[in-house]
Amino acid sequence: MIASKSGGFMNRKSFGSFIILLSLLAPAAIAQNTLRCESSYNHREECTFNGWGRVALTRQLSKTACIEGRTWGQSGRNGVWVSDGCRADFVITRDHDRDHDRRDDNRNRGEIITCSSRGRFNRCSANTRWGVQLDRQISGASCVEGRSWGYDDDGIWVDRGCAADFVLGNNNRGYHRNDRAYDRLVTCESVNNTRHFCSADTRGGVELSRRLSKNECILNRTWGYDSRGIWVSNGCRGEFLIGR
Repeated sequence: MIASKSGGFMNRKSFGSFIILLSLLAPAAIAQNTLRCESSYNHREECTFNGWGRVALTRQLSKTACIEGRTWGQSGRNGVWVSDGCRADFVITRDHDRDHDRRDDNRNRGEIITCSSRGRFNRCSANTRWGVQLDRQISGASCVEGRSWGYDDDGIWVDRGCAADFVLGNNNRGYHRNDRAYDRLVTCESVNNTRHFCSADTRGGVELSRRLSKNECILNRTWGYDSRGIWVSNGCRGEFLIGR
């Protein structure tokens, strides 16, 4: 009886030691799949990891926006760069996980739309109800959300030489607009169906964020913008995101 109690005690003790060991090893296992990279004093920094893999931002730590292609990006096959004060945690997907991820992506991802700008503003019709994400840049010019590409209810727009493949969200996988890519929100309203002009710095582009009116807000038809600001007409009332 005593031996049984002693054995039970030893088993519980061994089990407890095993749990403690696991708890010590778990953070190390998690750490292998994440990487923290920080831009100090707005300088560009490069952080590397062992092996090959692809990188995705998982948590922003800085007040400065971390925008892929602008303030952070992948460096080669085993690194990530940050600049302009971006500080963030990045998740690393190893090469041996890619086949599984690719199968999962192909099953859940939506339609791919190619939209190109030859140095000027261009619009590509698309169903953007579930959001849009840049899939692959194919131009030499940078594609930066809110500056050289974006989307609204009418489709995807590109500007400043940006050309890229964009993936459309669907009911299996939706995407959210990166509102941090825009400087501010401007409300512009057409009262009594008259044309109204709202002064704004539109050098970074403009997107319709939210329609406030029952009347449609259609780019270049009931709203638009030039170098001086935004115009609305025919009862369009909306909130507009102004690019950086």
